[in-house]
Amino acid sequence: MIRVPAYILAGGRSRRFGSDKARALLRERPLILHVADAAAAVASRVTVVADVAGKYGDLGLLTLADRLGGLGPMAGLHAALHDLRPGEEWLLLCPCDAPGLRPEWLARLLPGDDDRHEVIAFREERLQPLPAIYSIRCLPEVERRLHGCERSLHGLLDAVRVREVPWPEHSQRIWQVNTPRELEGLR
Repeated sequence: MIRVPAYILAGGRSRRFGSDKARALLRERPLILHVADAAAAVASRVTVVADVAGKYGDLGLLTLADRLGGLGPMAGLHAALHDLRPGEEWLLLCPCDAPGLRPEWLARLLPGDDDRHEVIAFREERLQPLPAIYSIRCLPEVERRLHGCERSLHGLLDAVRVREVPWPEHSQRIWQVNTPRELEGLR
């Protein structure tokens, strides 16, 4: 199994949540740590992309600043792709608010040695941009879209070669928590 670096997107404003949802507690742990644990099981390293560098350092998470702040998840992907080290071709991109992610699901997304796709993503009714595996080969399209004010990750998936992975069977669909009420439902 190829291990890839994982990046957790935590640069949003959490408007619907009302506070930093990455720090909201579920089973006495911040949501972002649930995601980091799942990602760490399959990743070579875990980094958070946020609005401010160091924002989650107190939680033991290396955090880099979004290079193009305020432009959403596409800008977070852009920052992550630019943070790849020499020899790294792929990254796992996860949302900070998906405490139900399981390492075995993420492992199903990992690329093979000869995978020539630009993205590897789950398909439910449609392709899911998070969590997903992104190749450095999609960076030119990401930059083109950001400069053209096309910031939808779904739109990116429509424009690049994607290997589709069937949605995990028996998943509880606990992918993202957007409101305090949704979090309360998980408790």
